[in-house]
Amino acid sequence: MKVHQGAYTFSLELDAPLIRPSKTSSALVDALPKNMKKEGLQNLSKLVDQKAEGVWAQSRLMVAFGLTAPEESDTTPTVVDASLKAGTDAEDEEEGVIFRCLADKDGRTRVHFDGKAKKEEAKRIANAFWKILLSEPAELDDYAAETVDSSGAKVAYGVRDGRCFYGDPDDEDIDIPAVAAAAAAGKGAFDDFDPVAMVDDDDDWMRSGWEDDDDEDEDDGGFGSFSGIGDDEDDY
Repeated sequence: MKVHQGAYTFSLELDAPLIRPSKTSSALVDALPKNMKKEGLQNLSKLVDQKAEGVWAQSRLMVAFGLTAPEESDTTPTVVDASLKAGTDAEDEEEGVIFRCLADKDGRTRVHFDGKAKKEEAKRIANAFWKILLSEPAELDDYAAETVDSSGAKVAYGVRDGRCFYGDPDDEDIDIPAVAAAAAAGKGAFDDFDPVAMVDDDDDWMRSGWEDDDDEDEDDGGFGSFSGIGDDEDDY
């Protein structure tokens, strides 16, 4: 499945090599509205507070790109981990910039590029990618899985009836259906969010945070990175 955004066409890369992630990265939290609760994103805001926004990102990748859901019986090493490629119409089919969307060791969800990707183009690609996920924030596919947190405790996560959950598998309230949650709140979790109305020419609604760690010896924690090519300019 290919998705167009700005000057780029994005696609999943299922066979991308899992080499060390780059020091150039962009976090989802830096692309979110500054006041998510005001914009009707209470459920996503709660995940951000838990450093578990990957639960939402996984489901959005399933909807937008056809990413396969984890098996409910599996214990996953990280909440979300997907390799993608962004290319322009001027590039050959094989060309493009490979990047990785994953939940890092600190619980934050980021996209990572290797050192071959020029920083300015990587930044444009990251912003375009987050726009795709944020274009329909309430369009979520249901799934369920488990992972292990930094303390070694099991964590259940996923989406049920359109509502994200993350927490103790034995918590009876972890999986409250969206209908019940909306009734308790008096409205749907995303009712007030209008991404189209928020976007302007300067993309001010995005904080566009960017990381460029100079630590050459950063431990990759067993995850990996990518090689990518492509430096065409665009004015997205």
